[in-house]
Amino acid sequence: MAMASFYHPAAYRDAGLAAGSDLRKRLLDHPARRAAHARVLHETTDFLNRIGVPVTV
Repeated sequence: MAMASFYHPAAYRDAGLAAGSDLRKRLLDHPARRAAHARVLHETTDFLNRIGVPVTV
């Protein structure tokens, strides 16, 4: 899973945020974001892990 792709650096640049890459890193590292993505993807990640494809969110 590449959830980081939802946080594309160009989006922050296009929005005029000078420190877009710093904001992106903070968002990706935030525990609430990690928990939300884990909730949304739990069925998919459970399935992939069950069939032997190790994934983490």
